Amino acid sequence: MTAECQKCPLSTERSRAVYDAAADAYVRLVGFEIGPLTEAPQDEEILRAFLDRSNLSAGDVIGDLGCGPGRIAALLLTRGVTAVGIDISPVMATRASGVHHRAHFAAGALGALPLRNEALRGALAWYSIIHTPRQQLGAMFAELRRVLQPCGSLLLAFQAGYDEPVERADAYGSGLTLTAYRHSVGAVVQHLETARFDVASTTQRPPQLAHETTDQAFIMAVRDAAA
Repeated sequence: MTAECQKCPLSTERSRAVYDAAADAYVRLVGFEIGPLTEAPQDEEILRAFLDRSNLSAGDVIGDLGCGPGRIAALLLTRGVTAVGIDISPVMATRASGVHHRAHFAAGALGALPLRNEALRGALAWYSIIHTPRQQLGAMFAELRRVLQPCGSLLLAFQAGYDEPVERADAYGSGLTLTAYRHSVGAVVQHLETARFDVASTTQRPPQLAHETTDQAFIMAVRDAAA
């Protein structure tokens, strides 16, 4: 795996700048593991269901893509698999590596992952596509297909909406503005299918936690079997 993202779009460069600057503040906000302050009970059920249906075995390599401080990687380690975390922020990847010693972390963008073809048995992008504009989703999902093995599983989580951008000034105290996109479930499904994923399930729930202001969406998909 390489440590650099090349030819990244402007939205990716801004995300990297924000999360590099605000890594410590972000970690204080969300912690290093999945928990009730950041996930509703239904969210944790969806995570467990995804891991159960993926039929994981020891030695399988599973990606925590857009890993932040490695909260999903920590969950993967409890399943006895090899966890690989990729984040646009090198600083965030370093914070994750300092806590989750049995996982592997590197810097990289979702649209240009530092992974070989078919490296992953499964992947989770847990609130990782939220800084990607709709017009870039197709290329991103094609990249996810590249690094997944045939019939490999994918789980996405994101804030649902009508593809509207939401500007956050001074994001996490970074002094920078960060744009998030509330993607429509239908648009995400369409882009996944175009990238040759079979969508297994979609779930949408209303806001429940203190920080939530819109519906939360979850999509399970499977990469096609073609080489």
